[in-house]
Amino acid sequence: MTSKLKKKLDSQQVQALDDIERLVGKDIPQIKDYVTSGRFGAKIEGNNIVELGLNDCYLSTLPESIGNLTFLRKLYLEFNQLTTLPDSIANLQSLQLISLNNNKFINFPESITSLQSIQEIQIWNNELTNIPESIGKIKSLQVLDLYGNKLITLPDSIGNLSSLRQLDLWDNKLANFSEGISNIKTLQILNVSSNELISLPDSISNLQSLNELKLNDNKLITLPESFSQLQELRDLQLENNMWKGEWADIAKKDIPTILKLCRKLNGIRIFISHAWDDQQKYQIMMLKIRLKKECLKQENKIEMNIIHEVYICETDVLDDIWDFMSENVPKSHLLLFIATPNSIASEACRYELFLANKFDIEILPIKGNDIKWEDLSRIQMIDQKIEHNGTLDLSRPKEKFEFDEKNFNEIFKKLSGYILTHEYELKKDKKWIEGLGNTKKNILDIINSRNFRDIVKDNFEELNRLYQELIDGYITNFQYYWKLGEYLK
Repeated sequence: MTSKLKKKLDSQQVQALDDIERLVGKDIPQIKDYVTSGRFGAKIEGNNIVELGLNDCYLSTLPESIGNLTFLRKLYLEFNQLTTLPDSIANLQSLQLISLNNNKFINFPESITSLQSIQEIQIWNNELTNIPESIGKIKSLQVLDLYGNKLITLPDSIGNLSSLRQLDLWDNKLANFSEGISNIKTLQILNVSSNELISLPDSISNLQSLNELKLNDNKLITLPESFSQLQELRDLQLENNMWKGEWADIAKKDIPTILKLCRKLNGIRIFISHAWDDQQKYQIMMLKIRLKKECLKQENKIEMNIIHEVYICETDVLDDIWDFMSENVPKSHLLLFIATPNSIASEACRYELFLANKFDIEILPIKGNDIKWEDLSRIQMIDQKIEHNGTLDLSRPKEKFEFDEKNFNEIFKKLSGYILTHEYELKKDKKWIEGLGNTKKNILDIINSRNFRDIVKDNFEELNRLYQELIDGYITNFQYYWKLGEYLK
């Protein structure tokens, strides 16, 4: 910069310019309009440098005196060899934008997190492997561009960025969607394409301001039910994931259809257990059809069916009925038992009850008019080998449903109301049971521990009584493990 221009500046700013010019080996020209990405030069307003571009200057370091440029609003340092920034960067409290794209940063420069006026941070195409917890201090930040790095995780403190509107994480190594992101209520644009994501958390529904979301090129198989609550989405990209089964064509759907499908495909699964001879009398097919079509809940002024599937044993599965039951009862959330003399005597129905009890699936009896409630107090369950496997008491359900040929509509209305009311509870219990599979190793470690053996020894009689209640069908597996867990606290 010419001596004439430098005369406009105070001595500290001149010192900073002189130090930088020595590093780059040439004078810094004045830019009269504005500094942008790719430009080399400085913009002066009044007696201060307010914008500075040191792009493509082969810089591997910056002088501490750069902290003298306290009126600087924009700083571009792109296409250099920088790995760190001087601590004096924290003095640039007027800085609104800093661009560090295409450098060699492995660690996020923590000095930036002290900038109280910063609104935009660009640091793409570097080698970043982590983001510090201190990132959460930047309350003024609106745009954070981190694409093209090697990030594996993000700190939960990223959720403290209360002004963030745009977050770009494209082309990193993220395997988990940070819960912290879900706390950024102001977020409007989110790009997490080209990562290693296998799932999204239920908390993604917190992003109520989100209108652009890119999830291309990950390993997603499904979307959570809560995704259906992102009603402000206008741009959604889901291509090149690992969608399978009912989710296979999800990326080709329009946004309203995708949101409805997320609700439905994550909905409740119901298994109707009934005797074949009762199918016509108790209108089983009609019950299935109406449950799938009419069990509706209104969300954001849109009616959505909360039931994913209703399973019944029809004529086309009679040849492999045992396989059908073994596959579909365990993945259900609710088993409706049409309780009649025929179903209590049916080996198939008693096996379905056995499976439901084994996998802690709620059993809701619907009593026929040819049986009494007390007749349901000791139903004998059988396993697939047609062996007696305990008894089940269904005589005192949470809510009593009594069916006859004249009250189908009344029963259906009451039943759909029950399902809508207990939807969350049914799904919560099912998720708890499914989660047991993920903690199998931990459970085995506990069982093999000395502490566990001591607990069993000290409480042998009580634990034996508890186990007998399970065998006799007085408590479910869920209740058994819950009470067992109380001894392990």
